[in-house]
Amino acid sequence: MRFHLQYFLLFLLFLIVEILIAVFVHDQIVRPLVGDILVMILIYYFVRAFTKLSVLRSCVLVLIFAYLIEFLQLLNFADRIGLKPGDVGYVVLGNSFDWKDLLMYAIGIALVAIVDRKKF
Repeated sequence: MRFHLQYFLLFLLFLIVEILIAVFVHDQIVRPLVGDILVMILIYYFVRAFTKLSVLRSCVLVLIFAYLIEFLQLLNFADRIGLKPGDVGYVVLGNSFDWKDLLMYAIGIALVAIVDRKKF
């Protein structure tokens, strides 16, 4: 385990962007599609801020995590364990499976992998 300030600052930047999108953007492109791409980048930078994992391992781990959450949505997992809309866990797990999300996650992780291999 280690702490990498630059990755953590990037995580915070993407967190702020995601919050702004969630609060102020209510469309059919930025919020659902671009938001899914950016959330992958956000999670990736969080992982990289606190671990010594390589770019590849971080990307694989984050993508598996995102796909797992998405498939839990397919199974209505949040409802099955008794979470209610508005609960933090319900928001994190989500409640609607969409195949497009899987594609956006892959695009997001590919983008961050390309950028990270060249920058850091």
